[in-house]
Amino acid sequence: GGSRPPTAGLQGRSGDDTPRTGADGRPLTRASVERPRARGTMCSSITLVIHSTWGDPSYVGLTAMELLSASLEPIPLEPDMVEASPRDLNDLQGVDDDPRTLDKILDGVGCTTDDAHMWLAPFVKAPPAVNVDAGMLGKTVDFAQRRNLIRIDFRGERKEVAGFNMWNYNKNVEATSRGVREFSVFCDERYIATFLCRKAPGHVHFDFKQVVLLDQPPSADANVRRVGATPTVPRLPSRGRRDDSRR
Repeated sequence: GGSRPPTAGLQGRSGDDTPRTGADGRPLTRASVERPRARGTMCSSITLVIHSTWGDPSYVGLTAMELLSASLEPIPLEPDMVEASPRDLNDLQGVDDDPRTLDKILDGVGCTTDDAHMWLAPFVKAPPAVNVDAGMLGKTVDFAQRRNLIRIDFRGERKEVAGFNMWNYNKNVEATSRGVREFSVFCDERYIATFLCRKAPGHVHFDFKQVVLLDQPPSADANVRRVGATPTVPRLPSRGRRDDSRR
């Protein structure tokens, strides 16, 4: 928009300030030039453990998510490679055919306010954290307690995963409180870190995509908060058709 301050262009070899563009036609920022790759983790599955929302006590959702390779390109995924617990609102008693199903996070539509392209599920409210010792933050997360999980399984293949592109729940300004806030990541059995997913704006005046890199040390970024974790990845529970998980 016209109210935004200009950004510094990348200086070309001729000394001018004309921004260079990438293969997708977008201007290359200094960060994209200096960091074309990220350090990935080889794994056969990725598990996201959702700890909190941006305020909604009953529901949690996302608009879209992409897994990134070490070259920061999206890793192709099929809907049957993704599972969640609870899976979506259709797990609730009395709910049938709600369109906000898990496959919507893979439908390629990220910057939208149309919730027909979003995933929404009952939020499993975790018990409050218990201070068990001084630790880094004096806080330990008990992953044995049931909570919302998203798992991506590569069907026996091993892939190098460097991070995510994430678009949080964005139906409208009020509904952004349903978006994911804090989430932990496991690569296979290995705990990686706990991250903060930015709250969506509730509009589409700009692309609100957030890039989350797994090799970004949590202690080095104000948007990431590390918590204690057990080394064992939580298991997806057996899923019943009707599971009223609202707390």
